[in-house]
Amino acid sequence: MTLPLAGPRWCLAPEEIAAVDRAAIDAGLSGLALMESAGRGVAEAVLERWPDTGRAVVLVGGGNNGGDGLVVARYLDLAGWEVELVLFVDPGSLSGDAAVQWRLVEPLGLPTRRVEEKAEAAGAIAAAAGATCVVDALLGTGLKGEVREPMRSAIEALGGIEVPVVAIDAPSGLDGATGVVLGVAPFAELTVTFGFPKPGLFLAEGPERVGRLRVVPLGYPAAALEAAGERPLGWVGIEEAAAALPPRRHDVHKGSAGRLLIVAGSGRFPGAAALAAQAALRSGTGLCVVATPEPAAAAVLEVAPEAIVRALPATEKGAFAEKAAGPIGGLAAEADAVAVGPGLTTGGGVRRAVNAALAADAPAVVDADGLNVLADDPGPIGRESATILTPHPGELARWLDRDPGEIDADRVAAAREAASRWAAVVVLKGSPTVVADPGGDAALNLAGNPGLATGGSGDVLTGLLASLLAQGVEPRLAARAAVLLHGVAADWARADRGERGLVPSDLFSYLPLTIREVSAGRGPALLARIDHRHAGLLAVGGTGR
Repeated sequence: MTLPLAGPRWCLAPEEIAAVDRAAIDAGLSGLALMESAGRGVAEAVLERWPDTGRAVVLVGGGNNGGDGLVVARYLDLAGWEVELVLFVDPGSLSGDAAVQWRLVEPLGLPTRRVEEKAEAAGAIAAAAGATCVVDALLGTGLKGEVREPMRSAIEALGGIEVPVVAIDAPSGLDGATGVVLGVAPFAELTVTFGFPKPGLFLAEGPERVGRLRVVPLGYPAAALEAAGERPLGWVGIEEAAAALPPRRHDVHKGSAGRLLIVAGSGRFPGAAALAAQAALRSGTGLCVVATPEPAAAAVLEVAPEAIVRALPATEKGAFAEKAAGPIGGLAAEADAVAVGPGLTTGGGVRRAVNAALAADAPAVVDADGLNVLADDPGPIGRESATILTPHPGELARWLDRDPGEIDADRVAAAREAASRWAAVVVLKGSPTVVADPGGDAALNLAGNPGLATGGSGDVLTGLLASLLAQGVEPRLAARAAVLLHGVAADWARADRGERGLVPSDLFSYLPLTIREVSAGRGPALLARIDHRHAGLLAVGGTGR
């Protein structure tokens, strides 16, 4: 059984993990010991996945990745498996630790095939048909440039033999930093990565190629972690969500459980306000006041009768009229937190309404049309109270004057830039959602699924996040906890109901239950019960050194 992941909750890019490796070696942990731990961890993961004796074909490239593969071959042979090697490197040219591993493997007499030319690659892969698994030890996470022949043809051929692929560190050809496929990369059933997961395993094409992810700890000495730099990328853990849900006193009442103002909705989009209100109420806010244009008020009350709905003057098109700003400013002054934006549209007096809400001395969430009306003039977010911005890539592209494709190409950098520029916590929605704060910290949300790709999911997140703020949760923690709770509730709903037909209102059956389980310390058990693909990672402890 592989040891649990120890150390900080970090995603380290290839150059960062290489620096930690060097520091660990300098501290006395040999490279050979690191390779042995890595390869043994992969073999243990294979034996756990396929407990019966099987047949493994190990594709061996040069460098440390190939050396790791040779360790895997040795341990699987020791476990009684039938092991075959397909070498894409002259073993005589191996150097360093990989050469040592070849000297240990060669005497075993394992069936070995050498591939030197493109024309030989497809046949070598075809011969793996019927194997229990193919172990991809061709290329590491630090690949520069596109995959070259004959490895390219071999990887392409893997798609045609219907044999599960176990990737070492990352599927060969997947950029460990960005998740971009460098020409070609296999679709692994299982990826076993070392020390810390790499960002590319969660970004861009990564989630499609990685399959199940296992992280093997390498026993880095604590001092070596300093080489990772000042602010490594992290991911949101279940403990952060639990920290945002402290026990309530026995004498809590609606006035002490948080008063939230939601400024949302229009005649065209009344459902946005209703979804945000329901999410806020289902996540524990004591009083939820919804300021909405008069044509939307009845629809909000129909689905959220517990909300206090304030129907305000509207234009002929159903947006806020100019004179709605005064009442909104008064309501915001009484609130513990404010949420602005879902379904507002951008016409009429919407800008004045948004400005009035943000003038209050209370933490605020700005979403959807709130972001759209402020895109050309974001001045109102230069406020003393905390602001949380929740854009999708298209909205953030307007704020940063970029193409949306550029935002998605480096989601982490874009979120960090926006957080720094506007001194706000930024929740960049998508897969994965990135939470960045003005100090430079950033974390990925590993919960959630494509079932959330439905209109209204963001409104639910806005209501949940604003509810936590109204209950007094610190903004950075509220943002991280909200995205995780939202995602886990969706993952639970998917486990019960399926993904394709999931709608935002389904979350209201799971959000209170998710909060119950997480707040009671049963979050890890819940993740295991719904067979969450990142259950082990989400249960890891803190992000600090």
